[in-house]
Amino acid sequence: MELLYKKEVVGAQPQIVRKLAGEIISSIEAWHHLNEEEKYEFRLIINELIVNGIVHGNKCFCDKVLTVTIYAIDNNTVSICIKDEGRGFNYREIEEGRFPCDSALFLEGGRGLKIVQNICDGIKFCRNGSWVYVKKSVRM
Repeated sequence: MELLYKKEVVGAQPQIVRKLAGEIISSIEAWHHLNEEEKYEFRLIINELIVNGIVHGNKCFCDKVLTVTIYAIDNNTVSICIKDEGRGFNYREIEEGRFPCDSALFLEGGRGLKIVQNICDGIKFCRNGSWVYVKKSVRM
């Protein structure tokens, strides 16, 4: 595995998400050319996971740390890991493909993770859900 990007950020300002997403996309593009659809999908994944970590994990506390790590697993697959300092959540249903937004109650929870799961090759949670790993392949 080759480390493509790693950064820890503190805080909850919206510009953090924009800056991190731009840096991450640049690091992935330095590793492998992305077409427009792939850029869009990576940006969507990255934005969703970072925002979830800041808002739901770190509860927007300005002193909490969010860690982003990107690895090239092979010639066309990357691993994206987002770690927050939150208490986690019950992620087992998400891994099984059941989302709160699928209920008849029209809940909003889980919509972003459902989108991420549908455009990634795999999603895995650790540390009570405060760490999320996704795998995403690019076209050769």
